[in-house]
Amino acid sequence: MRSVVSLEEAIAEKVKDLSRDRQQQVLDFVEFLRLKERIADN
Repeated sequence: MRSVVSLEEAIAEKVKDLSRDRQQQVLDFVEFLRLKERIADN
């Protein structure tokens, strides 16, 4: 039986296996997307 995993959990699982440098790149990209979204909302 397959368990249901939220999108956030799936992302966290995949990021966990990346190197520290790649994890930082993911974080930077997420922050970029959030900034872009805030600008679009204004």
